[in-house]
Amino acid sequence: MTNVLNPCDEVDRVPGIYLRSKFAFSPLEDVVEKEVYLKVAPWLDNNFVYINCSWRGLTEVPRNLPTNVEALNLGFNEIRRVGASDFLSYPNITWLIFNANCLPVLFETAILPPCNSDLHIEPGALQHLAHLKFLGLADNNLREFPRQLPTSIKGLDISFTLLGDVTAQLRLLSGLSILISAGNCDHYRNVCPKNFTLTQALSSSLQILDLNSNDWKMIPGYLLGNQLKIFTLSLNPYRRLRKNDFVNATSLEVLVLNIIACTTRKALIIEDGVFDPLPHLKYLNLSLNAVQFYRAEYLKTTKILKSWIFLVIV
Repeated sequence: MTNVLNPCDEVDRVPGIYLRSKFAFSPLEDVVEKEVYLKVAPWLDNNFVYINCSWRGLTEVPRNLPTNVEALNLGFNEIRRVGASDFLSYPNITWLIFNANCLPVLFETAILPPCNSDLHIEPGALQHLAHLKFLGLADNNLREFPRQLPTSIKGLDISFTLLGDVTAQLRLLSGLSILISAGNCDHYRNVCPKNFTLTQALSSSLQILDLNSNDWKMIPGYLLGNQLKIFTLSLNPYRRLRKNDFVNATSLEVLVLNIIACTTRKALIIEDGVFDPLPHLKYLNLSLNAVQFYRAEYLKTTKILKSWIFLVIV
């Protein structure tokens, strides 16, 4: 077992935008995406004292790390339990990446072995991290949403977990502006271990929402508030874009709805006027879809056409 006293790389300073692209998000290959992220979260442009503890075979949170650590990567280890005192010595943590410490059996890969137990985070284990802005919990056998999270959290990644309805818990994070919850239903392998869902609107501050590869059978318009800037809902089994689906998302700049036909095996139907409420839209991706009843007059803002990517069957 790796020495847990200090098994990690030397302290370094890295920009948050680097951490975002490396650990947390799946960035679009478009300059618009980076611009929007920095507009939503200007703290991403800061430099953080970063310590890399990933891929060390750790079974517990390391002790005796530099206490000034601001970004800590504990991903791809074998830590199954987070105790109430594990982070007491690191009060300045702003980024905490805890991905893939207990990979769900149903989502196992050739890189990592599956985990037959659950990841357990004790209530209040992260509560004292008053500066925590981003928490990455993706790719874990996580069945219970962590309790008593600090309200300072602005970004959260709970992709590829076994969570069900976490609406009530997320509504407690009043400042949440970035939510990534992708991959909770793998339609390619017909694997939907638990029906992840959100039943009510979340924080009014929400500006980035990634719900790729789940089991959404229609656009969840009630989640799309007027502050939302980026919304992705690819690899879901909905078949129709309705005229009022985006009526509240008037600030939307990036919309990604690709690879829908692969999950439904039928054409994606787009109703007239569906994109009309989106005057600020800069990037629209409907690639790898069979699109039925597409007409050029659906779009009244010609600048969007410059960044459309299509595989269209009319």
